[in-house]
Amino acid sequence: MNRKAKIFNFKQLVVLLFGITGDVIGTMMMKSLATEVNYDFHTISGYLGLTLMLLMGAVGLNAVSQKNQSMLEDFGKYFTPILLLWLTSYVTGIIVGLQKVY
Repeated sequence: MNRKAKIFNFKQLVVLLFGITGDVIGTMMMKSLATEVNYDFHTISGYLGLTLMLLMGAVGLNAVSQKNQSMLEDFGKYFTPILLLWLTSYVTGIIVGLQKVY
């Protein structure tokens, strides 16, 4: 959405905040299912990605509420590496989970 619009807007903020909320709930559910937490690459990158996404959610909320044009225009540039970190954690979680099943 951000690449197409080229500027961060309220609709994108709502989608981002719903996504972060879903990720936090999913992380809490997975943690409740785990017998122990292994601090491996998946866990560390996941918590780091989630923390950075929460920070970017706050930055996005601030940018939209203050209508800070430069922050709104540059938001995607800073968010993309954080999203890639989170996606890396997501994919490694799938791989680790599938290894436990098979």
